[in-house]
Amino acid sequence: MENNFKEPKFNTTPFTCPHCQAIAQMNFITPNKIKQGIYLNLQDIKENYLYASENARNRVNDIEHIVDIYEKFANSFAICQNCKKISIWVDEKMIYPKPRLTPLPNKDLPDDIKADYEEASLIVQDSPRGACTLLRLALQKLMIYLGEDKNLDKAIKSLIDKKIINEDLQKALDSVRVIGNSAVHPNELDIKDNQGIAIALFKIINYIAEKMLTDKKKVNEIYDILPETAKRENRKD
Repeated sequence: MENNFKEPKFNTTPFTCPHCQAIAQMNFITPNKIKQGIYLNLQDIKENYLYASENARNRVNDIEHIVDIYEKFANSFAICQNCKKISIWVDEKMIYPKPRLTPLPNKDLPDDIKADYEEASLIVQDSPRGACTLLRLALQKLMIYLGEDKNLDKAIKSLIDKKIINEDLQKALDSVRVIGNSAVHPNELDIKDNQGIAIALFKIINYIAEKMLTDKKKVNEIYDILPETAKRENRKD
């Protein structure tokens, strides 16, 4: 799979910027440090004769008030060294802009399945269980797209019987099926607040798509350039 995504994590760098989508170094700055710098500058103003005016005093008071609010509600800012835009973090979670915590969907997935994938990506931070449910639906649609049964258990068994999938791919398919089922019908696997499992499932969906769609597409592209006589000569029947 293409390594073009690195999940944003607090006080960790580099990661994929939510603004420019580049994997870039991030400069984390705490509001407390910003406040200290601003207060030092304001102190210089207070010591200046211009502070004697009522307008100047009001402006300084406004600035101090704004800085106090930022310090209270934001734990940190991260500045992207590629695009220079900032992200805001509270309780070690990015709250602005809406973070992308998952890789982009495999480009060979059908558009309606990509839509389910992207919808799941938007909610994974707030509802890992909801994201897993959507990814199970995406896998179900993929099986139908491949001409298999809409029942995932039957579809996976069919692919095994046809020797279309190997053991690793079977494990990947079963992982999405079981975790997706647990999201709808909680049992011994509780994923209600388990964001890590949900995010891993996005990677598995892309792995499945790569093996079942992308790899097949690459082989067909090469095979299609062969002369027809060569194709016939290599047939075993």
